[in-house]
Amino acid sequence: MAVAEAHSKYMTVCAHAEGRLGIHYAVVAGVDSVEHGFYVSDDDIELMKQQGTFLSPTLIAGYQIAVYGKGKMTDFSYQKMCQHVDAFYAHVGKAIKAGVKLALGTDAGTFMNPLESTAKELTELVRAGASNYQALHAAGLGSA
Repeated sequence: MAVAEAHSKYMTVCAHAEGRLGIHYAVVAGVDSVEHGFYVSDDDIELMKQQGTFLSPTLIAGYQIAVYGKGKMTDFSYQKMCQHVDAFYAHVGKAIKAGVKLALGTDAGTFMNPLESTAKELTELVRAGASNYQALHAAGLGSA
């Protein structure tokens, strides 16, 4: 209902969703973009393509924690990201290869992830499977 109401006012809706079920509920509800999408399923990738739902992965946030977080943040947070970061890249890569629309996001302000490092997300999108063009498009028209 919230998505329908927002859309009736010509507003867009984004959902902060990492887990499979949260992503699924958001996509079925018709959100315009999913932020993160760690565990986006194949079925939801197809639905996102049909609906034109964007994915804003923020890969750099996970990368920074896994690479630089040991001893600088709680062990729980560090271990959690280390256990999930490869799956994050794999699922985002599937979405990219399937043709889901991309928007560039970074989760700037999170651990070792200042706003001035936004361009690093381009590198991580390519590492996940995006072409240079797809990454640049995400940063420009995709985010617009």
